[in-house]
Amino acid sequence: MYWSGKKLQEKLPNVIFDNQFVIVKTIAILVFYIAGNYFVARELSISLMGLQLSASEDIPFAIVFYLLTALVPIGYIYWGIKQKSILFIRIGLLALALSVVTFKYYFSLGHPMLTVTICGAVLIVIALVLFNYLKQIRNGFTREQLLHDKWSSSDLTAIIASQTLGGNKMNGPEEDVIFKGGSFGDAGAGGNW
Repeated sequence: MYWSGKKLQEKLPNVIFDNQFVIVKTIAILVFYIAGNYFVARELSISLMGLQLSASEDIPFAIVFYLLTALVPIGYIYWGIKQKSILFIRIGLLALALSVVTFKYYFSLGHPMLTVTICGAVLIVIALVLFNYLKQIRNGFTREQLLHDKWSSSDLTAIIASQTLGGNKMNGPEEDVIFKGGSFGDAGAGGNW
């Protein structure tokens, strides 16, 4: 599906279809990763084939799915740098985060917040290493091109900043609503409207 979309994009170099081809290629890359993810393979095996597994048992050929879960994101990042494809780099980093969550789900070392924080820090370090590696021109591929592509919109940045930094406060004075009863009668009845 990825290579078909790429060939069609080369044959139809029309600006109208560029975003659709990016979507098709993104879906193809994500589906390939998801198909090899251990969590997906295990849960689908239990659901579709009716396997009865305890928490400590593995599915058949589990090592294949462990390897795919671990190596596909690294392969995506490497391929993205080698082929100068920001799509592979971004999906590789996302898949790496999903791999960490998958392995954390099955191999808990305790303290989930600590583990996820450390893994997040590792992802940030990987992104910074890639960012610094691409500081110099590497076969026409630099970090400046990564910052000024069609996915990094200043409008999107402004919207996110406005929604997260300022808060949503009303400009008018705040009035306390106090239900006051009337001056005579029962149940708060009053003589004035």
